Amino acid sequence: MTWIDNAACVGEPSSTFYLGDGEHMRPGRFDRARDLCSACPVRQACLDDALELEKGWGSHGFRGGLTADERMKIIRRTTQYRKPTRKRVRAAKSKPEQKPAPPPKPPAPNARTPERYEAWRASPAYAMTLAAYEAITDHPDLALAARRRALLEAA
Repeated sequence: MTWIDNAACVGEPSSTFYLGDGEHMRPGRFDRARDLCSACPVRQACLDDALELEKGWGSHGFRGGLTADERMKIIRRTTQYRKPTRKRVRAAKSKPEQKPAPPPKPPAPNARTPERYEAWRASPAYAMTLAAYEAITDHPDLALAARRRALLEAA
């Protein structure tokens, strides 16, 4: 059950709330609708629904106890209302849908990750590489021997 089921206007003809074809607004046109809405238990819900539907698009008829012009005054007062133009409507329709960001890529199989580094340090290849560096750094003809030795000691 929705608020519409409890409305006082249930069963009333639509001509009570909407202008007919070729009919123009005149004083007293919606008096019957005003009387119904003034006693309606769900008037606020009806008005909220009408205002939500009309933001940016305008409307017609009598809903929530107010005419379309009265509702538009409320919308203009309470929001940053911009009357829709063909250009704005086309622009809104032509905006491409934003795709969600792709999931992060897993690291490449040969990527230098901390896990791979720790596994390499635990391997026999690391020990052989370290021994080779020690042999190189002990060579008297290399100018970088002292710097390499300091780097190895820091590691």
